Amino acid sequence: MVDWNQSQLAKAAKVSRQTLARIEDGDNATVETVKKVIAALEKRGLEFIEATETRGAGVRFIDPNNRRKDDADQKG
Repeated sequence: MVDWNQSQLAKAAKVSRQTLARIEDGDNATVETVKKVIAALEKRGLEFIEATETRGAGVRFIDPNNRRKDDADQKG
């Protein structure tokens, strides 16, 4: 969705490419590492959507430059 390879995501998230490869293989990751990866992807324009009672969790692409301030404030 963001047109990045493993090396590009690793650099943006400030984690090693090997760490990303291990995560993709199903290995565990620290909460800190996951937060770094999520932050890098959000900065690139992905929005992670929490599950509700009627819909599952998901992800969608947004324009990070046009995000409303109140949207950004809700992210914490």
